[in-house]
Amino acid sequence: MIWKLVEAIACIIECMILSNFIIHYFPCKNNRSKITIYISLFGFLTIVDLLGTFWFNVDWIFAAGMIGSCLIISILFLNGRIVEKILISIIGFLLFYFINLPVLYLLGFLSGSSPTEIAFAKDVRRIVCLLTTKLLYFALTRFILKLRKKETYRFSRYEWFIIISSLCSTLLIGIAMNTVVTKNYLSNYVMMGTVILLSVLDVIIFQFMRRLSKANQQEIEHKMLKVQLNSQQEDMRKVELQYKRISIIQHDYQNQLDCIHSLMCNNQIQRAIQYVEEISQKHSTLIQSHIHCSSSVVNAVINEKISIAQNENISCTCQIIVPIPGYLEYDLSVLLANVLDNAIDACRKEQEEPRIVLTISDVAAYYRINIKNTISESVLQKNSSLKTSKEHPENHGWGLQSVKEIANSHNGSIDIYEKDNMFVVNILLMKEE
Repeated sequence: MIWKLVEAIACIIECMILSNFIIHYFPCKNNRSKITIYISLFGFLTIVDLLGTFWFNVDWIFAAGMIGSCLIISILFLNGRIVEKILISIIGFLLFYFINLPVLYLLGFLSGSSPTEIAFAKDVRRIVCLLTTKLLYFALTRFILKLRKKETYRFSRYEWFIIISSLCSTLLIGIAMNTVVTKNYLSNYVMMGTVILLSVLDVIIFQFMRRLSKANQQEIEHKMLKVQLNSQQEDMRKVELQYKRISIIQHDYQNQLDCIHSLMCNNQIQRAIQYVEEISQKHSTLIQSHIHCSSSVVNAVINEKISIAQNENISCTCQIIVPIPGYLEYDLSVLLANVLDNAIDACRKEQEEPRIVLTISDVAAYYRINIKNTISESVLQKNSSLKTSKEHPENHGWGLQSVKEIANSHNGSIDIYEKDNMFVVNILLMKEE
C-alpha cells in the first residue's frame, strides 16, 4: 500500500509541474480566473495520470488523455495560437519520455539492474528514480519558460506542420520504447511500427532541412541586395554632392566671366588665359548638366549616366514631367542607376544608332518610370530569365533584383517587354498619401 501512495504522490507532483508549465507559458484570457484554471487543469491531469498509472495500463490512452486535457484547457481559457498550444501540449507530455527512459537506463546501469526492475522496484532505487525524474522535469519546464520570455516564435504554417509532425512521431516512438523497456514487451508489430515512425521522422527532418536551406539562401540573397542598396545609396550621395558643386559653379559663372572680362580690358591677356585654364582644369571632372528636375539626387544620377552614355556615342532622350517627392529620391536614384546601367551595357553591343529613352510620369495613383534602349535582336527569346552573361555571375546580376525589391517596397510592379526594336522596362511605384 505504501508504494502505491508513493507512486500516487509522484503522479500528483508531475501534474502540478505540467499544470504550472502550461499556465505560465500561455497568458490567461481572464487573470482573475488564473487560480481556477490552474486547479481545473491540475484536477483533470491528476485524474488521467492516476487512472493511467493504476487502472488503464495502456500508454496510448494515457498519452491522449494528458495531451487532450492540456489542449482543451489552453484553447478554452488561455491566450495564444492554436498551433503553439498543440505544440506545447505535446512537448509537455513528451518530456516524460525524454526524462524517464534515460533515467531508468542510467539507474539500472549504476545499480546493476534492468530498466524494468527499476520501474517496478519497491525500494530506495524507485524513490531515487522518481525524485530524479521529477526534478529534471521541473528544471526542463523552467528552462523552456525562460526561453519563451526571451524569444517570440514566428513560423509559417508549413513550418508549424513540420515541427508538430516531428514531435508526434517522436512521441509515438517514445511510447513504443517505453512499452518495450518498462513492460519488457517486444513484438514484431512494435518493432515494425518503430521503424516506420523513425523513417517518417527522417523524411520530416529532411523536408525541414530542405526548407531551412532554401530560407538561408533567400536570406543570403536579401543580405547581398541590402549591401548593394546601401552601397548604391552611398554612391548616390557622392554624386549628389558633385552635382551640388556644379550648381555652385553655375552660380559663380557670371562672376568668373566678369573677372575674365576685366583682365582682358586691362590688356592682361596672358593672365586671363591662365585664369581660364585654371578654371577648366579645376572642373574638368565634374558631371555635365543635361537635365534638371525637382530632385537634386535624381538630377545627379541621370546626368552622370547621360554623360557616360554620350561618351559611348549613345543618344539619350530624357523627359521628367512630374515633381519627384523627397521620400522617393534615394530609392528612385538607385532604381534609375541600375536600369540605366543595364541600358548602357546593352547599347554598347549595338552597331547602329544606339539610343536610350527615359520618361518619368504619373498614371493614376502611381509614378511611372519607363526606360527603353535599342536592340538589333530579341533579348528575351535568348535569355527569358535575364541572367547575367558577365564573368563571375555570383557577383553580378543583382541590379534587376534590386529594382524588383524597390518596386515591391513601394507596392508597385515591374514589366519587361520588347516593342519596335526596343527593350522596355516599365516600372510603377505607388504614390504615398
